[in-house]
Amino acid sequence: MSADVGDTSERASTDGGIELCPFWNEFLLFSPDPAALFLDEFRRLANHMEWSKKKKREYLVKALNAEIDFYGDESIGLVRWQRLCQELGIGSEPESNELKSITKCKKALKPRFVNLYSLVDHHRNPDVAVRCFDSFKELVHDVGKTGSFPRECAKKEGYMKILLKRM
Repeated sequence: MSADVGDTSERASTDGGIELCPFWNEFLLFSPDPAALFLDEFRRLANHMEWSKKKKREYLVKALNAEIDFYGDESIGLVRWQRLCQELGIGSEPESNELKSITKCKKALKPRFVNLYSLVDHHRNPDVAVRCFDSFKELVHDVGKTGSFPRECAKKEGYMKILLKRM
């Protein structure tokens, strides 16, 4: 998360210093762990609330959209594309020659294999590395464990959309 992201007055900070997305505060009898991975915490909440499969999907989309909005990078244009490249280990410096245009950033990102839940976890807690895979097969195996990322959430954010793959 960058220092220039949003109005921090709306952010609930925990004792560990990790800011908590307000979505989790909607559930009064649930104590969220902001250091937990998103899916682990969501599954724990879904079990606690005893949601049906349909409700679970509905709240998954709601939670992801809230997390993406809350932890998202508000920079725009080339700077945002360069930051996404850096998060995935492409180009060490924003000024590097390979990342001088949005088109070059998109071309560098398109062949990457990333489970988008990993990117959400990284935005929640920058100490969590984004997991990139060497092949589509490895990505499919990982997505088999986590479940697929809702397309509407990736498309809403805009920058994540480039990383979507058809399974």
